[in-house]
Amino acid sequence: MLPSIARFLFNLGLRRCPPTEVILGIATKDGPRGAAALGYFLDNWMQNFTDYTADAHANVAFVPSINRGENKLAKPTEVFSNPDWEPLGFPVLDPVLRRDTANILQIKDHPPTSQLIRLLEESPPTTETQACEWFGVLSRHISGAYNARSAEYIC
Repeated sequence: MLPSIARFLFNLGLRRCPPTEVILGIATKDGPRGAAALGYFLDNWMQNFTDYTADAHANVAFVPSINRGENKLAKPTEVFSNPDWEPLGFPVLDPVLRRDTANILQIKDHPPTSQLIRLLEESPPTTETQACEWFGVLSRHISGAYNARSAEYIC
């Protein structure tokens, strides 16, 4: 049961929590304030932020990620939960986050095939070592694209 003052304030239009856009907007800030906003979102998403979808917030860079060894905030549709994709230049979810973060934020495990093909066409591996690493990752994640056994013999 709400105290009468709280009930009065809610009747005047006081919100119980900030809207999703506001809390994610704060989460775009680097540092403790942004981390606290993301933590609040993750702790309360089921009760207060059920309107969240990754696609609806695809232009908001608030997801802590690692890209080329650097910590950065990324958009939820540009980051992937599987750390295997980092050597190919894709941002991956920061491993210090809670285990359920990828599910809550609707982070995909791996990039779509079209994005992988575009990467290989536009910026193919430049060394044999890099090629072995990239195609090793691809062989583990793209069924039928590459034979894992032959990768062991080639590299």
